[in-house]
Amino acid sequence: MPVVTVSQTEITPVEANDPALTERMRKVAINALGADHVDPADSVMGSEDVGLFSLDGKIPAMMFRLGAADAGKLAHAQETGVPLPGPHSPLFAPVYAPTIETGVTAMTAMALDVLK
Repeated sequence: MPVVTVSQTEITPVEANDPALTERMRKVAINALGADHVDPADSVMGSEDVGLFSLDGKIPAMMFRLGAADAGKLAHAQETGVPLPGPHSPLFAPVYAPTIETGVTAMTAMALDVLK
């Protein structure tokens, strides 16, 4: 059996949301969107390079997820336990207009809060 050598040539650091910034932005999002549109998210093992932006924790950072699914499809997925296709899937099917409107509203409110 041949020997295989695996070497690590490129890595990205873990992205861990800064707790104070996350709580601050959660309140901003609730104010902008309403409490019924802001849910806490569980930590996940993902594949993102967002951790690079915080310069190894020297800059407070956070990442948030924006729901983009059709409400009926989401309810069906929750009932059946079959997950919806995610953003990196060719089957991902967001509902564009409300997703864009919600994202722009949330991000604008957060940016204005950070820059004030």
